[in-house]
Amino acid sequence: MKRILLAVLLMLPLVSQAAIYKCVDERGVASFSQRPCPAKKIEGDSEAHKLHKEMGLLLSDGQSLVNSVSGDMQSIIACQNAKQAFLQRWELLQPRVDALATSHKSLKKAHNTLEYCGVCTARGMSQCRSARKQLNDAQNKLVKSVDQDNPKGWAHR
Repeated sequence: MKRILLAVLLMLPLVSQAAIYKCVDERGVASFSQRPCPAKKIEGDSEAHKLHKEMGLLLSDGQSLVNSVSGDMQSIIACQNAKQAFLQRWELLQPRVDALATSHKSLKKAHNTLEYCGVCTARGMSQCRSARKQLNDAQNKLVKSVDQDNPKGWAHR
């Protein structure tokens, strides 16, 4: 029994490998990290830009909501009450997201995932992480579109 346990413990490092991210800065210099690359910062006043900012705020609120649950009955009830307000704000964005061009698929996908970010369960946190990734993808596409439209650039990286 001890040999089996020892063999399993020795194999764990092989199973749990950390991800390595290659990030390239604005000068073209590459760096490597175990953390994802920082998302590019964007500025703009298009509807997609505005929605991205509002969805980022909603994501932060959803993460706070999920983190507020500590397992006791009061925190669960408080989370359920706050969840209703979260979902109302999410629904208000729906018509604006539907009106976006088909080129904003990642922004639409992030909106759909955000609905489940505000649930008061462990599942909510995984949905928040997925929504964060989708918003970062949308942000990178918005930056690229700005760079193509304005070669001198008003998108800051």
